[in-house]
Amino acid sequence: MQPDAFPNASYCGHCHQEAYHQWQQSLHRNSFRTPFYRASVNILLNTKGIEFTRHCDSCHNPVAVLAGGLTQNSVVDRKFDQDGLTCMTCHSIQKVQSTLGNGGYVMGVPSVLVDENGNRIPGVPPDAEIMAHLDRHSKAVMQPLLHTPEFCAACHKANRPEMFA
Repeated sequence: MQPDAFPNASYCGHCHQEAYHQWQQSLHRNSFRTPFYRASVNILLNTKGIEFTRHCDSCHNPVAVLAGGLTQNSVVDRKFDQDGLTCMTCHSIQKVQSTLGNGGYVMGVPSVLVDENGNRIPGVPPDAEIMAHLDRHSKAVMQPLLHTPEFCAACHKANRPEMFA
């Protein structure tokens, strides 16, 4: 999945201003940037290799994982790192499988709109298109799953595989 498939938070923020303001102050916004996290993941990177950072980054920076940015000699543009977990990171999750470990979720194609048949439409439509189809915008981004503890538990739990011991 290409990193630019995920609309950035400022795109969502021009309509959802309060949510955007809250996100800017949140730990999700800083999921990849906090000094403690960076130090911890850098230890893993330097001792085990970049591929092992996927365990942490599946929650802290899933766009990097999905884009192939956490492989040896990756050429993925990592400018998205500074955004942390954006609106579309969580709002693209279609299913959770919490028993699979950290990042136990299934990510759908990032979409802020579905078509008349409910199929996700990738890309960044103009505001007028969203405003003309608010019901289809809601179907794209507001899965009932988002209101369940299982959704949050896909990342918010402690699970460290034996290979990291």
